[in-house]
This record gives sequence, C-alpha cells and structure tokens, in this order.
Amino acid sequence: MKRNIFKDEAFDDLHYSTRNVDSYNRTSNFIISGRGSGKSTTLGLKAYEYFANTGAPYFYFRRRKINISEPYILSLQDSLNKFLRNPIVFKYNKASINRGMVDIYVNDFRFLRLIALSNDLQSLKSYFLKDTGGIIYDEFICDLLKGEKYLKEEPFIVKEIYTTYARECSRKLKIYYAGNPYSLFNPFFMDRKIEPEKLKLGEIYAPKGVDYVVDYYKAKPELIEKMKKENPFFNEFDYAEYALQGINVSDRSILIEKQHPKGFKLLNVYFLNGKNLGVFTGENKTIDYWISFIDVSKINREVYCFDISDLSSNRKVLTLRDLRNSHALANATRSRRVGFSDINVYYYFLEIYKYL
Repeated sequence: MKRNIFKDEAFDDLHYSTRNVDSYNRTSNFIISGRGSGKSTTLGLKAYEYFANTGAPYFYFRRRKINISEPYILSLQDSLNKFLRNPIVFKYNKASINRGMVDIYVNDFRFLRLIALSNDLQSLKSYFLKDTGGIIYDEFICDLLKGEKYLKEEPFIVKEIYTTYARECSRKLKIYYAGNPYSLFNPFFMDRKIEPEKLKLGEIYAPKGVDYVVDYYKAKPELIEKMKKENPFFNEFDYAEYALQGINVSDRSILIEKQHPKGFKLLNVYFLNGKNLGVFTGENKTIDYWISFIDVSKINREVYCFDISDLSSNRKVLTLRDLRNSHALANATRSRRVGFSDINVYYYFLEIYKYL
C-alpha cells in the first residue's frame, strides 16, 4: 500500500486501527468505541487510501437526510486534511444534499457516494456503482433515550442495497459500521442474534461460522489522558465513562431478570416491529411484572398491536379501553418494578411504553 500521501501521524499506534477486524476478512465489521478514539477518521482515511491507489470510490451511509448537510461534508474533508500531505477540496452538487444522495469528487474523480438510508428503497438500490472499495455506515447506533429512532426494518434495508451493490463489485464488498456506545442494543445485533452480554469492552467478538465481527474497542490510557487535558468535560465521571471509556452507561439502569420469576403468569402479549413481547405478572420482592420475547405459536392468547398494518387473525389494535387496563404496568415501569429478560426486550418495550 502507498502511504506517502499521508502524514506520519495518520497511522500512529494511539488511535483506532481496522487492522484487527480486517484480519478476520468478514463482510460486516461493527466498531463501537467512545468519543475521540478515531474510528470515523480512520475509516475515512481507509476509504481515501483505497481511492488514491485505485481510483475507486466508497459508499458512505447516514441514517436520515437530515444527517447529511454541508457542515457535515466539510467536517469529513477537514478530518482527512489533518492527515494528508497535500490537502484536498471536496466538490459536490449542493442541490443534491436535500435529496440525501451526494457524490463527492476529488480532482474530478468520484471519491464518496454519500447516501441517506431513509430514501425510498428502490432509489437506494439504483444508486449502485461499479467496483466500489467498500461501505462505511457512520453513527449506526441511535441514542434512544434522547429520542433518536432507527428506520423501520433498517437491517433489511441495508441487506437489500448491499446485495445490489455487491453484485456490481468484483471483490469482496465489506461494510464497516461505526457507532458510539449509547447502548449495546441495536436492530443489527438483534438481526444477527448477537447477545449484548457477550460483548466485552476491549475485546473482539468473532464467533466461528458467521460473517461478522464486533470490535468493542477500548481507548488506550495514553489517549484518554491526552483527551482529558484537551476537553474538561472528559474529567466529569458520568460523561467520561461513556465518552472516554466507551461504557454503555444507558444499559446499566435496566433491571435484568434473566429467568422467568416463579409464579408469574402471562397477562398480555404485545406485537411491535416483528417481535412478540409477553407481559407476565406476579409478586416478589423486587418486581411486579416481567417482560420477555415469547413464541405465540405455543399459546392461545390475543395479541395487541399498534399499527393497523400488523393486524392478523390473532392480533387486534390496542384500544383506549385496553390502554386504561395498562395503567398499572405503566405505573410499575415508572417505579422500577418491571424486570426484563434482557436489554433488547427493554428497548422494544420503551416503544410500547409510550402508548400506555
């Protein structure tokens, strides 16, 4: 690889490197770390290195059109220029920003195709390019507690467009997902049945027989000390745990009860985003309700749903009367008297809680 286009500090041993995940040669590469570890910049440099050596562009995904703006594009340019011997200038059609599909050129050659996944799926599939270098999905983890939302069936959307793009690529097309650890819950892990408790900070999770790898990266102590000196907020314990240490602090307050509590009986079943959540009730010292994913084929019970498009022979849309009967569950949730079988169940239930 030619690296004389970069300054020496572009490949230091202090910041994040994709060397470890690349060694597994898997299609889906999930990178989770705290702020400032350099994962997004490293991926940008990786894309530019490939472009400089081959002339082939990368795809760059964001979730929504609002996530694509001129300041964001210029920030990508500036992050690269910090490490390039010869600074570059991005050229792009400003009118295309509002459409959520922006081609970014360097020296009149296409370097990136920046795409918002909220676009119509057929349009997304039509945005393919011949022999691209790879795909970067920046900020793939939502901060659900701050109101951010995933797209409906987001993993399916990515699979569909990946399938189209990979067909036009003569080499193995890899996709790199980069995110901050707001939570270890996300629909991509759910889709691949990745259990959050198996992810350990500072370790790579790469089970045999699958085509993904998860790097739950922990910043090096030297980098943490450096960032503490540069940003006073990194010295505040609560913020530093998430931002510096990369700890999924939002998940720690969830009351996890892995085993079905003795004596708890099924009360209601809710259907949301393809999953059935069973609400069980009973009494013990810590909780009044316990919630878990369940298989409805094994029970004879009506299932409540929230969208008319989810209606089926055994489902009914939740009515106001049904909601009144759910006040006790809502009150127990506010009083931390509800246990969850795992964090995935909790974040699914958050969507249901809004209706109670």
